[in-house]
Amino acid sequence: MQRSVKGLIPVVSGHLFATAAAVLVVAAVRLPAQEGSCWRRIQAANQVKATADSGTAVGDSARIRARRCIDSTDASFRDRAIGRASAEMARLMPLSLTIPENHDEGRLPDGTGLLGPMVHIFGSPFMGGFTRRAQIVEHGQPGVLAAVVVVQLRGGETIPTSYLNLGLHDGMSCLWLSLANVAPSTNYRVAVTHAVGASPTSGGTCERTAPVVANLTVADVAEAGFPYAEQYPATARLDFDNSGRVTFGFKCAKAWCEAGTTDATVRVSWARGIAPSPTTPAQRRIKGWHDEQVFAEEFVTGLGQTRWRAATVRGSIVPDENIGDRDRAYFVANAGRWVRVAELDIVGPLTPASKYYAWGLRSGRNYLGMRYVAGRDTLEVGVFANPLPATPSSAPSPRGIWKVRERMMHFDVPVPPTARFRFTVADDGVWIPCGVACCRADGDDY
Repeated sequence: MQRSVKGLIPVVSGHLFATAAAVLVVAAVRLPAQEGSCWRRIQAANQVKATADSGTAVGDSARIRARRCIDSTDASFRDRAIGRASAEMARLMPLSLTIPENHDEGRLPDGTGLLGPMVHIFGSPFMGGFTRRAQIVEHGQPGVLAAVVVVQLRGGETIPTSYLNLGLHDGMSCLWLSLANVAPSTNYRVAVTHAVGASPTSGGTCERTAPVVANLTVADVAEAGFPYAEQYPATARLDFDNSGRVTFGFKCAKAWCEAGTTDATVRVSWARGIAPSPTTPAQRRIKGWHDEQVFAEEFVTGLGQTRWRAATVRGSIVPDENIGDRDRAYFVANAGRWVRVAELDIVGPLTPASKYYAWGLRSGRNYLGMRYVAGRDTLEVGVFANPLPATPSSAPSPRGIWKVRERMMHFDVPVPPTARFRFTVADDGVWIPCGVACCRADGDDY
């Protein structure tokens, strides 16, 4: 672009359009016919300005036509650049969905004392970019897409009433976060819609014009001493309130929001406790960094049906404050030594007959370390009775050693320094960051 003279329209000789930090599409310098026409109009409009006739109707009209030509040509040029970058952007966009620590899964109470069909919640990767309530207000209704919830039915399962009350169905539901105004006393709201255009091979899309099937109450929690938006992770979690009713948790500007058919009495997380000390880190105080789960157990009814129910044991997994700095090279450089990665709190009785007891877990606080085993070129997790040192160490023998079943690499996207439980038909294992990868670990023998 040439240096412009004050009062004149800049002469455009090329454009650069960036769709992402590392994806640049450079347009050809050669001007198409439409741009050539704009060029002539710009020159004519500038000539009128230079001869001091711009105050006339003729001068103003020429400049308006030139500006319209510039705007339409620029939009067309930008659209062509987007078209060239769209395939790569389409590849990048789903990457956040593949990171287990970003999201959550589990079976929710069905209202009869049992657990219902499997539910997955996926937070929008863009919620981390909203740092002010005013940004949510400006979206109007139905609001900002905060998360999607997917229910998957297995043989013989149906959608229970407790799920229907949340707006869930067999398929994908969309959670829209809205706010009427920026006043601190104004509460967020969540509207639930069903995906549009779903088919056996596609979950469909969330559309702002889709009918609302449920309105959920929202409680937002801003933890004292944590006033910045970046202190709240852009993750999503399944949770419940003080009354045991299911809530959907996700970041909302400078707070953590929980939405559901709730009276907004937020359950204080077991990891945080009622009165944490001033030195208690965000990983333990703010939901979304850690994960909490009532363990589930599978059983067979008298009719021979396989069902799920909540066990008497519940747990919290809290990542270490420095887990985001531990890449693979760090573990390799400290081969054979334990690096602390998380704490796992168990509430409820774990008897020697429990498989989790055999994994090395005990009621109370357990400490998880990870080490690199050079001979097998693999990582493994150890369960300890006492805190591990801040630096890698050859700690006393762990009570249990868990295999890292998978080190899932995530190219082109950062892995968040969070941790969560894994819900499967067999066990409640864990997902822990391990460099630019997610490590899946459990204590089973298979």
